[in-house]
Amino acid sequence: MEYLMRRVLYFLIMLVVIVFATAEARPDMLYWDAARPLPDSVPLPRMEGHAMSLTLACTGRVGDAPLGISVVNEASDTLVLSLSVRRSQDNLYSSDKLCVSVDCCGISSKSEADAPYDVGGSGNPLIVCLEANPAGMPGRLALRCGRKPGRVVWHSGDDGGAVSRFMDDCAPAWKTLLIKRGRGVEIERASLRYVSLPVPFSEPLRDDGQIAELLSSASLKDSTPAGYWQLLDYDTEGTLLRPGGRYTLAIVPDGSDGYDILYLAGAEINPGRWKRGMPKGKMRPTSSAGVYALVWYDAEGEPLSRQAEISYGSPGVLVITFPHLNSSMRLQRLRNAEL
Repeated sequence: MEYLMRRVLYFLIMLVVIVFATAEARPDMLYWDAARPLPDSVPLPRMEGHAMSLTLACTGRVGDAPLGISVVNEASDTLVLSLSVRRSQDNLYSSDKLCVSVDCCGISSKSEADAPYDVGGSGNPLIVCLEANPAGMPGRLALRCGRKPGRVVWHSGDDGGAVSRFMDDCAPAWKTLLIKRGRGVEIERASLRYVSLPVPFSEPLRDDGQIAELLSSASLKDSTPAGYWQLLDYDTEGTLLRPGGRYTLAIVPDGSDGYDILYLAGAEINPGRWKRGMPKGKMRPTSSAGVYALVWYDAEGEPLSRQAEISYGSPGVLVITFPHLNSSMRLQRLRNAEL
């Protein structure tokens, strides 16, 4: 009897653990097909630190009836994308056009792109993919279309417009996804995927107070890298590497023997995505005095670490080298009065 009670207790404990783990976990992928049809409304997991992609394989009269995808956030603001086709009147000299209508918080826009061949025909399904924070375009929304995942037919700008504000990290979280199919349009299968974002866009920000506190406990002498820095110049080979802006940075101790490099200002590529206090790099000491192994996050947030180093040049100057890219950058030290 005692053995049976122990087994029952063990089972109950494991059940509680599984329930709580399931409640906290973020699904890597949700999938729907003919056996489990895609509902018109899908609750969305929280997206912080992740990229999301919704892929729809559409059949039927795709070219003759619009397909609508809507996202509603926790403030009940709505972003609506509608995809339709404008048929060419002259198949010899012009092609069908994909028409993308966007309505975000009451602000509307329209754009067109060349439609894939035989859109809405009887061949393979038309693949429509909506991506949030896609690779190479963090902080943006992109729509792909084609017989495969396809090319980008529309994407949001990085100009602070309505869609950019809807996508902003500080905006209310997305809550619900709504799918509206035109008459005769069928969704053969669908998937919703979540992928972790690069480190800079997923780690917590450091505010100015935290940065100042970290620097107050560090030696700010020229013999240590701790302090404020700005891009001085760079030497690159062709287009292998180009800085994403004239960065202003803070280098702070990481609590061990290394340092964290934090972005403060100056981004020219993805300026709306880079926020003050984001990680821009990590420095780890090497066996050579004054030379650190470096992980540097580029303008898209992707790490560059292969043989990368950061070391002292002349007084008040740090040199970052990327040997495999035949490139280097120099940083100059700033005094507080120069910030």
